[in-house]
Amino acid sequence: MTILAGLRLISAVICGMLYGLGGSDLVRKWVRRYLMPAILGISITLISLYQGTFSFYYLIAPIITLIATTLGYGKNQTGDSTFLKIVYRSLIGLVFGLAGLPIAFVTGNWLLFGFHVVLCVSAMTIFGVWNPLRNARDEETILGFLFVLILIFMV
Repeated sequence: MTILAGLRLISAVICGMLYGLGGSDLVRKWVRRYLMPAILGISITLISLYQGTFSFYYLIAPIITLIATTLGYGKNQTGDSTFLKIVYRSLIGLVFGLAGLPIAFVTGNWLLFGFHVVLCVSAMTIFGVWNPLRNARDEETILGFLFVLILIFMV
């Protein structure tokens, strides 16, 4: 089981790296928007198949994640308004959090689902609005990691 936990962490790290890499320029947005959710789907599928707990409902989680990665939250939407930044970032964090809903329906992991939602909303808002990190790549890499960390452990 420790090996399985390690594989889950490695999957979360890979997703975080892809999310961060995909935010670096317009050309690589497909990495964040499509490749990261695809890797998430593959990871969830392989882990659940290994455990013998696979459900097709699990495949809804990467689709919701894909939707969340395509939502805009930049200056075009918010201008310089901190309030609007908080609102947009919180809503997008909520969509990332809702990716755990189909998994919670199957597994009954409602406590982890609630924690996942709070983590996604909080991380997206704090890192996105006030970014306490050194640069945007660090912020986006950590966000991508946190968006999938609990999700992968819910399976």
